[in-house]
Amino acid sequence: WEGGTPGRINSVSPKDDDLALLLVSSAPVKVRAGEFGVVVLAVVNKGKRVAGEFHVEVSGGSARPVWERREGALSPADSLHLTCPVGGTPPGRRVYWATLIFEADQDTSNNRVSWEVVAGVYPGQVVLNEIMFAPRPGGVEWVELYNGSKQPLDLSMWQIQDSRTGAAATLVPEGVSLPPGGYAVVAEDPV
Repeated sequence: WEGGTPGRINSVSPKDDDLALLLVSSAPVKVRAGEFGVVVLAVVNKGKRVAGEFHVEVSGGSARPVWERREGALSPADSLHLTCPVGGTPPGRRVYWATLIFEADQDTSNNRVSWEVVAGVYPGQVVLNEIMFAPRPGGVEWVELYNGSKQPLDLSMWQIQDSRTGAAATLVPEGVSLPPGGYAVVAEDPV
């Protein structure tokens, strides 16, 4: 039987050596452009033996790791939380991933996690250029945004809030970009 367990390690039985990597922080991680936030990762020993040396590498947008941590031993059913700095990037979205490297690991399917970091714009880059706060009957309120920066800005996940309702609304769907020197009018969807 192709892929059967006779002569192989059973896929559901606990392994002698098995470390797993988990993302503890909620994603996406939101930071201001150029500033750093943190991501908390957990290394869990799911194996039946003490795990010897292992390390975790975090990468994102470059060929070499942006953060690395080496550890000694981890007892069975024990876990270790690691706090990793992320961000320090220009405005936009970046995907990061962490990889757990443990030479004796018998199940590497649980050794990688990924998350997104959303870096907000620098102060003063986006300006509320015009505001329609008192529309005619049947009209809608709207605001006009101006991108004063020299780069396109991804407006995905941006929110606006009316102080009267207290609820924030997402401005635009995924993948909408405001070009440098560009304008965007944002209004309530009448549907």
